[in-house]
Amino acid sequence: MMNDVIHPKNVLPKNRIMFRLKSLAFMFMATVIFTFCKKEKGALKEEDGYVYYEVGFKSTASDWRDTAFIVRTDSQQLIQQADAQLALPVAQRKIVFGTLVAGDGGYNKNASHVFNWHFKEDAWLLMLL
Repeated sequence: MMNDVIHPKNVLPKNRIMFRLKSLAFMFMATVIFTFCKKEKGALKEEDGYVYYEVGFKSTASDWRDTAFIVRTDSQQLIQQADAQLALPVAQRKIVFGTLVAGDGGYNKNASHVFNWHFKEDAWLLMLL
């Protein structure tokens, strides 16, 4: 299923080590300091009740696809928190932390690159690094 939570128990034993390495790599990548976070307008519509944010970060990754991803929420509390983060200097902003699920959710992409994961809409938050 496209929206099943990615979990090591769902991965074949021979792939568990690779899954864990990829998970650790992503966690590291997701905890670096963000260089920008902005409310997405235009291509991603808010008519569906969600507000979209593009999250980018400083990275030593040579692949441009790993420099930004999209999250969305319809939680008014989280929208207020995320909007407040945009007023802060980059070094003081919180990071996105939450549950990853399979599939791009129809929105998680960076330019032409479509990710095969996204943060579950009702299971992410902003936290201090």
